Order: sequence, then structure tokens, then C-alpha cells
Amino acid sequence: MKIIYKPRTFLSTIERAKPIHLEEKLKSFRNNKEAWMWANNLKGKVLYILDWNDPINCVEEGDGSTIKLIQVMLLDTNEPKQGTVIQPE
Repeated sequence: MKIIYKPRTFLSTIERAKPIHLEEKLKSFRNNKEAWMWANNLKGKVLYILDWNDPINCVEEGDGSTIKLIQVMLLDTNEPKQGTVIQPE
């Protein structure tokens, strides 16, 4: 995980890259299987998260001059596996 600060003007670069808006993407899946396939296809890829709830990314609360991106690499998902049984200790 890495935190990256960019000037607020970088938002135009992000929009040109056609970012994924997670809330909208999740609504597009017809079933859980489609959602897990999409998530599993992201394994090993670098992702950038822009959290609009973070005060620095909110013009009203932050100074509005920068944005904060969180760079992550998805290594695995928490997809439930059939036949997996967790035994209590």
C-alpha cells in the first residue's frame, strides 16, 4: 500500500482514464458469480483508490489543492470456497 498525493488538477487525468466507480460497477453484476469473476481478474494488478470520504479529497473540508490516492495491489479476494469448513478449536 502506498499513499500518493497529486494536485487537484490530476482529477481530469483520472476522468480521461475512465475510472471504475465501485458502487455503479457492483450494480451491474447479475449475480455473485459475475462479481467474483471480476474481482478475481484484478488479482496482481495495481489499483488506485480515491476515497471521497477522506477530508483531504473533499473540497468543503480540505483546502482543495490536492487529492490523496491509495495505491494497492490486489493479491487475493475473500471469495468463499465451496467445501471449505472451519473447525472450531
